[in-house]
Amino acid sequence: QRSFEIARDQEYARLEQEREVEVRRAGQAAEIAREQAERNREADAAKIEAKKQVDAQQIEADRLVEEARIIQQRALEIARQEQQIAVQNKSREESQAKAEADDARAKAVEVEERVTTARESEIAERQKKIELIEASKQAERDAIGVKVQAEAEKDAATNRAEALRLEAQGQAEAEKLRAEAAAVRFEVEAEGQRAINEAANILSNDQISLQTKLALLKVLPEVIRESAKPMEAIDSIKIVQVDGLTNGGRAANDGNGSGGGSGSGNLASDAVSAALAYRAQAPVLDGLMKELGLDGSSLSGLVKGAAEAVAEPAAPAPAKPAKQKAIARDNDADDAAAGEAAE
Repeated sequence: QRSFEIARDQEYARLEQEREVEVRRAGQAAEIAREQAERNREADAAKIEAKKQVDAQQIEADRLVEEARIIQQRALEIARQEQQIAVQNKSREESQAKAEADDARAKAVEVEERVTTARESEIAERQKKIELIEASKQAERDAIGVKVQAEAEKDAATNRAEALRLEAQGQAEAEKLRAEAAAVRFEVEAEGQRAINEAANILSNDQISLQTKLALLKVLPEVIRESAKPMEAIDSIKIVQVDGLTNGGRAANDGNGSGGGSGSGNLASDAVSAALAYRAQAPVLDGLMKELGLDGSSLSGLVKGAAEAVAEPAAPAPAKPAKQKAIARDNDADDAAAGEAAE
């Protein structure tokens, strides 16, 4: 439900953002169209004004040219009339009239040049205004893009912060649940350990001794294996029989058991006894095995202890340990019930 609400809020935010972008885009388009129309109107007005000035200047130039032409014609006419009267007296006036005509032509050329200059200046001014308008439009478009990007980044940052907050809240709730579960588990384990300790405190000495021997039997193979590690370095064991040197000492030894030889008369037993002499921590190991009723100093002692353990009949269990065993079973049942409740 929470993830659905988050997704729904994100979708609403995205739709709202898209609506704002579309509204802003429409407003910007309208503003651009309005400004473009205004710039077109100003350009048309400037074009009309320039054309009016050009036309006025052209009219003025035509007027000056016409006046010069009229003056020239009049001067020529006067010159011709005066020539008819007095050619010599009017020669100077003809020269003067010619000079005036040249001056008029120069003025006409000057006026024409001014018109050309004004036309080119107006064209350059118009081009400059157009470039300024285009630059202003481009700057506005860039500003709009930057603003839209900033808004989008702001919304994205807000969404990321909200997601991180929700994730942290979820992790905190999970940690709280794990801590509560651990507290329940520790409480159940402590109760089970307490029941085990109470059951152990009411055990009899025979049961305690039995548990000790069982624990010792559990680790005894590993202890014997580690103590026998030095035997791996033994390359060989040689047993030399010298019964002939003692004139039948072996037979005498077999007959009354008091011969002078140190051997047992059994090669296998002698070989094992010789190897057992190289055990590590032999006194400690022999003491542990004696606790179990075994003699580890020789092969015959090991075999004898094992045979007696097999031949010994099982003793009936006393009444009190049976009661204690029942109590232990009850404690085990309580521990199992507590474990199931904790789960």
